[in-house]
Amino acid sequence: NVAHGLIIPVASEKDIAYLRQIDIQVPVITIYNNTRKYYSVDVDNYLNGQTAAKIFETLGRKRVALVNNIYMSNGSKGRTRGFRDYCIDHGMEIVSETTQRPDTIHKKSNAMDNYMKGKTLTWKMLDAGIIPDGIFAQDDDSTRGVIHALRARNISVPEDVAVIGYGYNSKENAEEKRLTLIGYPMEELTEQTWLLMHRILAGEEEKPRRILCESPVYYGRSCPKPHDS
Repeated sequence: NVAHGLIIPVASEKDIAYLRQIDIQVPVITIYNNTRKYYSVDVDNYLNGQTAAKIFETLGRKRVALVNNIYMSNGSKGRTRGFRDYCIDHGMEIVSETTQRPDTIHKKSNAMDNYMKGKTLTWKMLDAGIIPDGIFAQDDDSTRGVIHALRARNISVPEDVAVIGYGYNSKENAEEKRLTLIGYPMEELTEQTWLLMHRILAGEEEKPRRILCESPVYYGRSCPKPHDS
């Protein structure tokens, strides 16, 4: 309570649980997770999962698979739930849903861990004789692993299997056009957070609320853009 306001970027589940237990006397904004107690700037992960499934459906890819994070955060759980629900409602078949657990609960994954996880889980699926029409991966690093695993087995992307990931579309990736991503709108989340804090400190906000930012879809070579999008 020694500052005029507090911003917590990319709040984890432990952060959220802690914040719900304490009473901070200054304005608090969490980014990318909702405490339902303080202000938050977030995305609709359930809708993002539905968006990925809808792209596959529009392309006629009705047999699909999920490659989940090592750590199933609230965000990835929401995307997975949205993806599943859309598939059920629209007669699509989820032929595989793979998740790799960490060796210890204290181990934190990095980009290479996620990349290798994407490759390993995809090979596991292929070894079981499962080749879906489309794969939705929960982060951009594991998406690259998924694609490399498919190509190593002479499966063409996106001709045989279309792949959609979730993550931040960096300038480098935008130029290379390698991945189709449900985008993490970092710039908009940052801008909306600062604007919200300005309004709070100016006395223009009466009570905590949640602001949702739209996640754009970046189409790359891993999944084509539907003609009606």
